[in-house]
Amino acid sequence: MTKLSTPFDIRESLDVDQEFDSFQDFETAEDEEDSEDIGLTLGAPKDSQALAVPVDDRPAAVRTAELFQRMAPHKKILLGILAACDATKPAHEIGSLVEQLQETKYSVYNATTLCALLEKAGALERVEVKTAGDEVSEDITAEDKELQAKTVEVDGIQYMEVQKPAETQWLTTEAGRLKIAENKPRERMSRLFEDEERYKPIYKWILTMCAGVDGSTTPLIEEAIDNDPLLLNPRYYASRFIDKLEQCEAIVWSESWRVNDLGREGLELLADIDYATNTTRKV
Repeated sequence: MTKLSTPFDIRESLDVDQEFDSFQDFETAEDEEDSEDIGLTLGAPKDSQALAVPVDDRPAAVRTAELFQRMAPHKKILLGILAACDATKPAHEIGSLVEQLQETKYSVYNATTLCALLEKAGALERVEVKTAGDEVSEDITAEDKELQAKTVEVDGIQYMEVQKPAETQWLTTEAGRLKIAENKPRERMSRLFEDEERYKPIYKWILTMCAGVDGSTTPLIEEAIDNDPLLLNPRYYASRFIDKLEQCEAIVWSESWRVNDLGREGLELLADIDYATNTTRKV
């Protein structure tokens, strides 16, 4: 007959000298190694500096030039923001400006994002505007400053009231001003006419239509020139030429396409160009 082991016998067979703890963590050297690797994944690195995001310490002018190159389709809007912030401007005004500049083109970038990109590049900076009576401690963080409470007294009773954060104010930096100075629309327009001499009649026709009292719209311009012999081979459409004139800042959108002073100068440059050779063109 087989003898059943008692709890005492089991402990003896296991050579247990102390009380067994079911919650004891048994870890081998190999386990320790694995846990260290897991620590890296879970955000507990051996050396935090090794995983730090590198700081871009290049000059602001270089970073700004790179931003404009990367965001070439948004050049006009970026320059518009920098020009507007030559004097300190509140965020809501920049928001309105960007909405106006993007009226004719949908963009995934809003004013907040564009300003943040310019700030990161060093072309724009935040300015803290203190109102009279503001007492902000220098040892608190920016977030704390926004949430800093103010003592208010009503009917002889004092209580702490959390203040509304001050609106962000933007100011163009030296690097931003240099970028504005580099922008020479007049030279770009002259170069456009030289590089695309074949299409001078098209540019003149568009500028002429936009110089009218009510300006002109894209559908009207398309109707006038899309089937012009000059655009058939290679095949181009009115939108291409509208975009190029807008990029040169010769036309602006204000409920319709209109010429500005630079656009009128463009018409003078094209004064000797005959655009009436095709009778299908009409204003």
